[in-house]
Amino acid sequence: MSKEITVGFIGNPNCGKTTLFNAYTGANLKVANWPGVTVERMEGAIKEHNMTIHVVDLPGTYSLTSYTMEEQVSRQFIVSDQVDVIIDVVDASSLERSLYLTLQLLELDKPMVMALNMMDIVEKRGMEIDLHRLAEILGIPVVPVVARKKKGIQTLIHAAVHQKQAIGPTTAGINHKPLSIHDERVKEHAMVYSKEIEETISKVEKELQKEYGLKDTRWHAIKWLENDNEIKEKYSLNVDFDSDGYETEIINEKYDFIQALLHEVLLGKKQKEELTDKIDSYIMHPIGGILIFLLIMLAVFGLTFLLGDAIKGYVEIFIDWLIGISTVGLERLHVSAWLIDLITEGVIGGVGGIITFYQISSSYSWHWLFWKTVDIWHVSRM
Repeated sequence: MSKEITVGFIGNPNCGKTTLFNAYTGANLKVANWPGVTVERMEGAIKEHNMTIHVVDLPGTYSLTSYTMEEQVSRQFIVSDQVDVIIDVVDASSLERSLYLTLQLLELDKPMVMALNMMDIVEKRGMEIDLHRLAEILGIPVVPVVARKKKGIQTLIHAAVHQKQAIGPTTAGINHKPLSIHDERVKEHAMVYSKEIEETISKVEKELQKEYGLKDTRWHAIKWLENDNEIKEKYSLNVDFDSDGYETEIINEKYDFIQALLHEVLLGKKQKEELTDKIDSYIMHPIGGILIFLLIMLAVFGLTFLLGDAIKGYVEIFIDWLIGISTVGLERLHVSAWLIDLITEGVIGGVGGIITFYQISSSYSWHWLFWKTVDIWHVSRM
């Protein structure tokens, strides 16, 4: 076996991918640009298991359907033969959003490990992820890590090396839906589509093998059905069906699969949703919600005017006292009258006026902040 392997870190933006990459490389990294583009390439090397492991931090992407230059770079590298093992860095606290990319990566049939990052946030939220079941469904090792604390990183790199050394398919299957005659052929895939789509994928795979001699054709066939521009231009096929319409069906079935997966592996979510749903039932009630709104508005304006006026009075008393004592002190020092007026009326009085104005405006700021918080609450619940 080769004494060198290349590991590609890929994941959604802000999933902690670069933090995890830095935990391995530290300052021992090489920064350059990817060939032909201005996107930065970050690469490092570590020594583990008597071999050199080259680690590459790929630009963040939400899917392997590339639109931006960064997404194109990630896709080209991850699809190429340059990468030996894929480490799919997933934000455990946003598992639903991250799994779409995971399913696309699995369709490449490359050695792969999932790094389930930010597990500490999941624990703080009182939730739990069934790691054994998640690995069983996806057919790949799932390693919990906390990149910023360097927890689990040795286990992760060990799993990556083991995946490279392992013999046999990298995915072990469950069937997403009953597939009748296709059960035997697709059982090694985690993500299984409906019978019609699987039959069409099979037809496209055969054409790709026949016309272009491709071996690992499933990902190419799926992207071809999704009308991926790059794949369509590179692999022109003469088939007896129209590929239009499959993209939406494939996307929908992927999200159906993700929801079914989350239902099995995400524990504690139901209790959390029950609490937020209960809060929603009060504040979104057609009558109770209006009453709560009126009470909150009354409280906010009460704080603004009643409490605000009281504080304003105390501030003015303090400023008057400070002006008086300053005037007496300056007169004893025989300071000129014009300078005394400048200090007491100009500086102290001016600052006092600003403080009074700020106190009133801050009351309105709290009013704005409260309703902005309410907006964020409802957006997060959508």
